[in-house]
Amino acid sequence: MMTTNLHHLLQYSQHPPVSGYDHTRPLYWDIRHPPTGFLRNMTIPNQPISDIELGMHATWPSVNVLRITTDLLQPDWIIEARNALGVTVRDVLEAIYSTLHSPLTLSERQQILDQTKQQERITQVFNARCAASMFPNETRSNGILRIDCFLQHTLFAGLSVITWNGDECVLSLRRHG
Repeated sequence: MMTTNLHHLLQYSQHPPVSGYDHTRPLYWDIRHPPTGFLRNMTIPNQPISDIELGMHATWPSVNVLRITTDLLQPDWIIEARNALGVTVRDVLEAIYSTLHSPLTLSERQQILDQTKQQERITQVFNARCAASMFPNETRSNGILRIDCFLQHTLFAGLSVITWNGDECVLSLRRHG
């Protein structure tokens, strides 16, 4: 089997983010926000990620479907980036965002919120998201989203290819602060 390599913007970095120039972490993204307009290029201060780079293939060789998992997700929360012409960096970031901003299903709510301590924390994050929204009533009516379950672990730390299956990756997130 051929080795799959990730685009450098998507590669996992064990190094914590630092302000200013950071050659070890080229992409800074808080996944609570859509990737468009909220990505920061850490290798060139104050420079947004270019559309050209976002349009590049996410892997080499390119794949039409890239499955993404994380140990922070429920087993059925598989993120899939798809593109018949080859999955791009943008496809991956948009797939992560859209999957994690889906409302919890009834069964997910029951499973996750049964843990009293976890329920309190998730409710606090949900309430803070509603309060920060430009449309708090609409946000509240949409209910708890999957992203709320990540609590403070919302900084993109990158992807790692699962070596035995080149079209699957593991998403790593970091905690704020």
